[in-house]
Amino acid sequence: MPITESSRYNARFSMVMLPEERAMLQALARKAGLRESDVLRQAIRRDYAEHFGRKKPGKPKPAHNARK
Repeated sequence: MPITESSRYNARFSMVMLPEERAMLQALARKAGLRESDVLRQAIRRDYAEHFGRKKPGKPKPAHNARK
């Protein structure tokens, strides 16, 4: 899904992973019938709720290498 002006998804995050990790992510996505990004979103939401409950996360901080 492309990011557009009206998209809710507009915060980018880049990650480098091992080929085996990418293969695992792809297998999880295939099994769930989801995109890889959706598998990661689910994991983030699940783990955040486990650790912080319903507490709002606040606003993201800029990455140390973010472009200005």
